Amino acid sequence: MLDEIVEQSNLYTTQTNERPLCLTKKELDQVVGILLWMGLVEMPDIKNYWSQRTRFSQIADVMTRNRFTQLLSHLHFVDDTDETIDLNDHL
Repeated sequence: MLDEIVEQSNLYTTQTNERPLCLTKKELDQVVGILLWMGLVEMPDIKNYWSQRTRFSQIADVMTRNRFTQLLSHLHFVDDTDETIDLNDHL
């Protein structure tokens, strides 16, 4: 499943004419881990995990804030150009 998310996320950036994402499975594993930590240690703003005053090393030492937000904004699970998929079906 993670391999498919990596593939679709990288494909999505090429379809939208953006710079290549170059997402790896290791990075996706790290993103999932960061999201789990964020669920356990809640902060008012996502930037706080990397902020000098409120830095949370279990997250900040794994990935930069810019890379994390870039990956989050480009995560994709299906190929939008696949006509066999109903993109209006949100279930």
